[in-house]
Amino acid sequence: MAEPRYEMLSTDLSPVSDEVAVLYFDDGNPVREHFVCYRVAGPERQPRYAVAHIAAEDTDFYDYLGAPPSERGLEEYGVYRVHDSDRVAGYDQHHIILCLSGKTIEFTGLSFGIRGPTEGRSALAVLLEHVRASRPSG
Repeated sequence: MAEPRYEMLSTDLSPVSDEVAVLYFDDGNPVREHFVCYRVAGPERQPRYAVAHIAAEDTDFYDYLGAPPSERGLEEYGVYRVHDSDRVAGYDQHHIILCLSGKTIEFTGLSFGIRGPTEGRSALAVLLEHVRASRPSG
């Protein structure tokens, strides 16, 4: 297999600090979901956040304590898609790395998206509201 290549995604929704909240959701369904909320650029008095969502079916690969970005030649803050990854399999064809102040969060999945920016008082508050709004009521 070829060496992995890293493509930086939307710089408008790139992380700007290490403030992050993470939720892994597994309700017994074959598709498991990961949500990561992080701070993006905006006024200090009105913090803004983005929520990354990935749904995994076949690989269920994730690493919330991945190798530092500098070990891979990545920016300290950013969201990357990995091309030619040996981690993808079956329906899970997205391999994503979020770089946050010298740390990485990495996962594979069958779908990936980022929503934002959303104002809020903390990454956790925005994440909980996002997940509540995205789940079917009942």
